[in-house]
Amino acid sequence: MKIFFTGIRNFHFLNGIIAWFRERGCVAEREEDADVIWIEWMTTEAVPIIDRNRGKRICMRCHLYEIDRPESVRQIPFNDVSVLFFVSRAPHQRFEQRYPEFAVKTQVIPNAVDTRKFGYALRRECGYTLGMLGRIFPKKDQAAVLLRLRSIDKRWRLVVQGSAPRKYRRYLAWLKLLRWCLRLGDRVDFLPHTEEPLRFYRAVDAVVSNSRDESFHMSVAEGMACGCWPVIRDWDGARDIYPSAQIYSNPREMRGILLRYERMTAAEREAATRDMRAFVEQRYGIPVVGERIEAALAAL
Repeated sequence: MKIFFTGIRNFHFLNGIIAWFRERGCVAEREEDADVIWIEWMTTEAVPIIDRNRGKRICMRCHLYEIDRPESVRQIPFNDVSVLFFVSRAPHQRFEQRYPEFAVKTQVIPNAVDTRKFGYALRRECGYTLGMLGRIFPKKDQAAVLLRLRSIDKRWRLVVQGSAPRKYRRYLAWLKLLRWCLRLGDRVDFLPHTEEPLRFYRAVDAVVSNSRDESFHMSVAEGMACGCWPVIRDWDGARDIYPSAQIYSNPREMRGILLRYERMTAAEREAATRDMRAFVEQRYGIPVVGERIEAALAAL
């Protein structure tokens, strides 16, 4: 089996899987040499790729971004798509509810985390640093975390690292103004986008997902692999992906997750964070996910 990976957006969520298939000699460098075409991101740019590869096994992977854009979805010739992958149950269900007319074969296979790249690092003491990594826009709801800093131990600080899309630059400016209004200047840092996320995970104790909506939120899993304590809002599907004990529905529950971490001894903290890494390795490690994808493609 030779797979050609293509798509109009970045392959950030797929790089580890591509490397895994390449090690096995299963990656085609040219479209014409492949018998399987993998299209990452289900956008209208996929249409000509599908058109010129009819007769081959064509798989696509769909994210929440595309589901919320019906003008793109309805242009995809699903009769020519062999399988449509989703990274979790919630976006899969949302797709089927919104587009019941598309009787395409679907399957849920999660994102894969490169646990060799994101190695474990022990925090012997609580450093009281929360981290939010990724793009900055309202759906991620960084603002609510700033507000909640006022109600938790004042030793906790927040690092927000990432860039804001052009149309949301005013939102980033507003967040910085909110920091000033709340007198959190010494407790909140905004850092630019980084190509070295490992350095970010090494610098924080807890990785926070306060999004209103997510399909997987990769930075949580990467952070867990690195030994970060996950603090996750109860967005639709979060409990299917991450440990329920790390998920909060209100500010009180968020404080409780942080208090558990604060009160741990060094030995307890190591055991708990190693359990978090094992959780990721066993469910989302590259070999585990790679074998599931390989089996799914072989069955087409």
